[in-house]
Amino acid sequence: MTRPADRTAAESAGQAVRPAGPRPRFTGRAAILALVICAIALSLAYPVREYIAQRKQIDQLLDRHNQIKLRLKSLEHERRKLNDPVYIERQARDRLHMCLPTQMCYEIIGTAPKGAKNTAARADSVPWYARLWSSVQQANDPQPGHRPGPARRRADLGRAPRGARAVAHRCSCGLPDVIETAPRLPDGTPFPTLYYLTCVRACAAASRLEAGGLMRDMTARLAADPALRAAYRAAHRDYAARRTEAAAAAGVPPLPPDAATVGGMPDRVKCLHALAAQELAVPGSNPLGREAVDGMGEWWAAGPCVEVPAAR
Repeated sequence: MTRPADRTAAESAGQAVRPAGPRPRFTGRAAILALVICAIALSLAYPVREYIAQRKQIDQLLDRHNQIKLRLKSLEHERRKLNDPVYIERQARDRLHMCLPTQMCYEIIGTAPKGAKNTAARADSVPWYARLWSSVQQANDPQPGHRPGPARRRADLGRAPRGARAVAHRCSCGLPDVIETAPRLPDGTPFPTLYYLTCVRACAAASRLEAGGLMRDMTARLAADPALRAAYRAAHRDYAARRTEAAAAAGVPPLPPDAATVGGMPDRVKCLHALAAQELAVPGSNPLGREAVDGMGEWWAAGPCVEVPAAR
């Protein structure tokens, strides 16, 4: 206890006597420091985020640059091959079945069954495409009694016809140019091509479009045009659905749901023959197939491309 004399002396000296107590933990200086730290963090958040995003973009651009370099290298290699007469001759022979005037070419269809004797002795002078067309006619004949039966077809082809189910489209000359095939061959082998372009002139016209770079242009348009890409994917789904229906009609197991269709669908273009065949068989189903058919011109104008032999 302060004595009265001491309190009087302190008051006279101008000193205030404060009661003793705990000091506050959060002072004004601490609050100011916290505000400064928050301000610095907020000011750095946006630049750091932008830096990370830009680094990611740079990595993506570098990866794309490397892909373009690889693509350019591949195209340069392809260009060199296209300037090679030997390569051109080989492509014409392998893809278009062309021969030099001094050569005689043969087309082998299928393989001989096990245990069979020499089939060359049983082959006749009928061309292979005529035998194929004859088998398609018989497969699609609504009145089988008017045409030779399966035994005659086996004799024409040297084997039983494989997979042909029906004529999907006829050329203006009256002959089929697209046939429908079963999704599986008789031995169970998957066969994803449902519609097969068979006309020689139509195939040649589609090959000319491919050689002109149309598939590359179509693939670029697919990447840039969302509407075209959606329609192309719809064509892919329609093709797969019709192939499943064809499997049920043929009495064979369907292909897996994730099985590829044809022509590079649904993301790119790899074969105009397949896209044109789909559009001819199902008009309006494939927008790029429609463009291919229009670009192929009137391949039927010169008349039938084959002479179908009379039934013997």
